[in-house]
Amino acid sequence: MTKRIATATVAFLLAGVIGRAEDAPAPDRFLWGGAVQVGQPQGAFGDVADTGVGATIHGTIRTSGGTLGWRLEGGWLVYGSEPLGTPVPGTQGRITADLAFTENSVGHAVTGPVVMAARGSVRPYASAFAGVSYFTTATELRPNPIGVAVAYQTHFDDTVFTYGGSAGVLVPLGKSGVSLDLGARYSRNSDARYLVEGDVHQAPGGALLFVPRRSDADVLDFQIGLTFGR
Repeated sequence: MTKRIATATVAFLLAGVIGRAEDAPAPDRFLWGGAVQVGQPQGAFGDVADTGVGATIHGTIRTSGGTLGWRLEGGWLVYGSEPLGTPVPGTQGRITADLAFTENSVGHAVTGPVVMAARGSVRPYASAFAGVSYFTTATELRPNPIGVAVAYQTHFDDTVFTYGGSAGVLVPLGKSGVSLDLGARYSRNSDARYLVEGDVHQAPGGALLFVPRRSDADVLDFQIGLTFGR
């Protein structure tokens, strides 16, 4: 009798789980979103480069079940910034303001497979990726520190192959179709050439002098953002 009751209870619970899964709406085939990120340079790169800040955007096409997909991602990380005192017009050079900035940054464009939990109040995911990273050092003139640049000059750049992996969790925010996205990614950038703060010097004649550094330039990123789609 006890075995029959136990069997009936298990069957009832399984039926409830299956019923809820059948009643749940099908997961969206496309997810997209963005995040802000904090990047920590690793190894030899980490010995000379500062912690960076930046942003990413991404999109994922999934199978009908929602557990497998293919992800596209792009992002930009600034790991060093030097303000340049610029003479204010009309002051005969006696007043300067930080209107120009030399920034060291790395951008990425990657793609790869992703696996994720299609349902649940917490949905883990993991992905592998490969693509390119673009290291650049440039100076831009911004009359408004938070505005767009009115002039831009690239001093040095290098493009390298990158690969790595990421993992995180999606936390749905009610039934809005929006999820909080918390994740981390590790990118391998082998044999990259780059500059860091203090590497660009100006000679008395006005010419810029610098010697690019060369090493692996791996980065560990931590991200927080929003993903749209159920």
